[in-house]
Amino acid sequence: MVSRELSLRASTHGFEPAQFAALVHEFSARDRARRALRRFLPVFGAGCAALLIPPHVVWLLAFTATGGVLALQRYREEREILDVRGRCPACAGEQALASPRTLPAIQRCPGCGAFLKLEEPE
Repeated sequence: MVSRELSLRASTHGFEPAQFAALVHEFSARDRARRALRRFLPVFGAGCAALLIPPHVVWLLAFTATGGVLALQRYREEREILDVRGRCPACAGEQALASPRTLPAIQRCPGCGAFLKLEEPE
C-alpha cells in the first residue's frame, strides 16, 4: 500500500475551479487480494454458522455468493480516497468533504451547499 497526496480540481457553475488535496491509498495486486479475502472470510464464516438453520445448503450458497460479490468489489478497488480538503470556489471557505469512492464525483460544499465536481486534472 502506497499513500500519496493527489491534487483534484473542484469546479462549480459560475465560478473559477479551485484545487483540492486528497489523501489516497493505492493498493498493489497483493494488497487488493488480502483486502478481498478479509472481506470474504467473515461472510463465509457466517454462512458456515447458518448451516445449523434449515435449509442448510441454501444458506451456505447464499452467504458464499454474497461474500464472493463483496470480495470482488473490494479486489477491484485500486485506490481508496481517505481525505479531501480545499477551498470551495463558491464560498471561498476552507472545507473538508466526504471521501468519494471514485473520481469524478459530485459533492456538496458543507459551507454553502454548492455542488462541486471533483476530478483529476489532465
